[in-house]
Parts: sequence; structure tokens; C-alpha cells
Amino acid sequence: MRKPSDAVYLHHMLDATQRAESFAVDVDEVRFQASDLLQSAIAHQAQIIGEAARLVSPELKAADPETPWTSITGTRHRVVHDYVRLNTRMVWLVVRDELPAMRHQLQRILELWESRPDAT
Repeated sequence: MRKPSDAVYLHHMLDATQRAESFAVDVDEVRFQASDLLQSAIAHQAQIIGEAARLVSPELKAADPETPWTSITGTRHRVVHDYVRLNTRMVWLVVRDELPAMRHQLQRILELWESRPDAT
């Protein structure tokens, strides 16, 4: 079985980023902290983002050192492996402060990556 291309993983990251952001529209931190549903939905998107980032090729990561690949996968590891002590404030701050910039970064990377002559 052939491994999916980096573009596939980037699209997964972008889709999950957009989903997480959409879940947080018109939501403040108080509502987020009070909602197990919102916390679970957004944490799941963080898992998808981090897992897809982990699967992106070393070549792409090296070509785009501005993207915090290690931090992205580290967030996924904390959500998955340290779920008992998951810091929902940290999850909220990521959604509020980091996802919009990540979405723009992923869109930029995808445009550049897909415009390469050897892109598949």
C-alpha cells in the first residue's frame, strides 16, 4: 500500500483546523470549559492535526521550518496520552490563539507544495 502524499496530510490538518475553529465560533472560554461536548470535539480535531503532522514527510518539514511541527505533534501526544490531566485551558488557548495562524500557514504550505512540478 502506498503512503498518502504530504498534500493529503496537509489537507487533513487544514480540515481539522477549520472544524475546530467552527466548533468554537461564538463560544467563550466559560462556555467551552462548561461543555464536555465542545472539549471532546475540539480535542479530537487536535488529535487529527497532530497525527497528520507526525506523518508529514521529513522533506516537507525541513522545507518549512517555520511551522512548529514538534509542538503540533506534542499537543496531540498530550491529548492522547495524558488525557486524564488534559489542560482544557491550554486547549482553549490553542483554539483561540494558534489555530487561525496555523490555518493560514497550512493554506500557504499547500499552495506552494501543490504548485510544485512533481506534486501528486
